[in-house]
Order: sequence, then C-alpha cells, then structure tokens
Amino acid sequence: MAMKLGNPGSIAIIDPRKKRGEEGQYVQHKGALHELYALAEQARREGKEIRWYYRDLQTEGEEGGVERIASHFIITEVPPRHVQPFHTHYELHEITLVLKGQVVSVNSDTLSEDDLKATIADGRIWQLGEPIGRFQTLTEKPGTRHTVANPSSTEWAHIITVQTARKPIEEFSIDWVADKK
Repeated sequence: MAMKLGNPGSIAIIDPRKKRGEEGQYVQHKGALHELYALAEQARREGKEIRWYYRDLQTEGEEGGVERIASHFIITEVPPRHVQPFHTHYELHEITLVLKGQVVSVNSDTLSEDDLKATIADGRIWQLGEPIGRFQTLTEKPGTRHTVANPSSTEWAHIITVQTARKPIEEFSIDWVADKK
C-alpha cells in the first residue's frame, strides 16, 4: 500500500516582531509551488518563521480507490531567538521532530512567549544527535498548553510536526487555540 503526501497546500509566514493578533503577524498563503518558494525565501531574509502545511496525506483504499488520512504535516523553519505563541490543541495529538538545530519545548499554564529567558529556563532542550535517537520527539496530548522556542542567537531550527486525531478526515480540522496568559 503506497502513501502519498503531495505538495504543500499552503504556507504561513509569522513575523516574530509583531504581537499575536497584530495585522501581518500571521499570514497564510496559497498558490503555485514556485510562488510559495519565493515567499518563503523572502521570509527567510526577513527573519520570519515559515510553516509549510501538508494536509492531503493519502493511501490506496479498498479496490484501488484513494483514502484520505486524518493528519496534518507541518514543516516549520524557526528563526533564532523566536518563541512560538503558547497554544493548546483540544482534539488532536501532536508529535514534533527536530530536523535541524535545537528547540526548547515548554508546557506551561502561566508562561508567556514574551519572556524568552523564562521560557527557555522552564523548558527542555531537544536537538539532533542526542544518544536516544536520530530525531528527537516532542509529544503533546490534547489539552496541553505548550510552545517551542529556538534558543540559538544565530542558527535556524527546523522541525516537522505531525498532527493526528481519532476521527474521520471530514471532521478533522485545524485545532489551534491561542492561550493568552
């Protein structure tokens, strides 16, 4: 049985210099792949976070048909010293793998992404090449308020996040709730 991921359906560009909710802080783009690559290249030059969204995982279904799988794959390029907004997923499971650099994962009901030093101090640093395996895993169960941060002052971090849920694909939607503390 073959699996197919396909091309990214969209990318989001996140401006770390803007506050959550401020115009232009989070902008999602759809378009042809070459257009998305050009937008991502510009965002890298500007030090912005880039999220590549893959939402069309498919496998061969019965009798040769196509079955869509309830999952999302998000490849994120996290700029130096950037903390993603704290958020909670209530209906999905999330697992994140570090592909490049290092990230700090933090579960907290009280911290804010505005305090990089406290976020890094309270979190766990994950990086490529630790003895427990080639890729490091950050797993969040539904209802856990969490974030990731890139503690490096010079290097970008790259992560891939897989989101799944025990529900039909038709009911599987984006489940991201910003938790302001």
